[in-house]
Amino acid sequence: MGRQLLPAFLLVVSLHTYAFTNQLGPDAVLVPYVEMPFVTSTLVKNVGERLPDGACRFPIDIELTPGLLQDNEVFARVRRAVDPVQCEEILEQGIALKPLPEAAKPTSDNLIREALTIVGQSLDGGEVSASASTNQEASGYIRFTDGRNPVIKDTVDSLSFWDGFTASEVFASISGEWSDTRSCPYPDTHWTLSRGTDYSFFWEEDNFASDYLFASCEKLELNVRVKHTTEAENALLGIDCSDGAAITYNPIHFRLERSGLRAINSDGVETSGPFENCLEYLVKYEIFE
Repeated sequence: MGRQLLPAFLLVVSLHTYAFTNQLGPDAVLVPYVEMPFVTSTLVKNVGERLPDGACRFPIDIELTPGLLQDNEVFARVRRAVDPVQCEEILEQGIALKPLPEAAKPTSDNLIREALTIVGQSLDGGEVSASASTNQEASGYIRFTDGRNPVIKDTVDSLSFWDGFTASEVFASISGEWSDTRSCPYPDTHWTLSRGTDYSFFWEEDNFASDYLFASCEKLELNVRVKHTTEAENALLGIDCSDGAAITYNPIHFRLERSGLRAINSDGVETSGPFENCLEYLVKYEIFE
């Protein structure tokens, strides 16, 4: 008999499976695969921390230098595999083109919007006038979708836009205008910022807080802290998260500098509670521009 060839799509899936899991331990599982329009990407291993209650805490450390992205690009990280025992994950990260798939777009409707102005003064106490300015802006979010549970998937896969329910999201958008006529300590700086969270009817919000806001003539920093928990059980969909499933952001630190540097950092986003039929179908996106 001649050599039997695998269909191309099966070969691709098997290669993905090997690439996504071969760096993890025996308990590694694939999360539902979603398309992302990467221009270029690499696979990275993100080592988290296992907490005494069994939760996994994964750090976030993204920093974008000025000029890294074009207007139609974002920096994206998407979870491809996770080991819930060793608390390790494989992320595909790189530069992706807009528009992003529906599942990867922010959906937060619960935004807090603020405007902040730091008006500089001259040495004689008069107000500094700005004839030229530097403008910078940044937006980013961490987003989980959940909808590839087999029961849900069979129901909605016929919808062309479908790629999962929103489970949890933290979003922030910052823009700043600095006067170029004077330098510190006499700034003339105008900020606008929005931040908030979103979640689906399977999840609910607990203890949202913006517990740190710092603005100066060189940068603005914002912390957003929130916890999203599941409703106890949905027997129809075979989802039982009654043992306290939660996604906790501890907190997310957004930073925009006058130089154009942008960053998202966090000691960790925690996922806790039952993994099977509760957390195993979560797809995590980290998007920044």
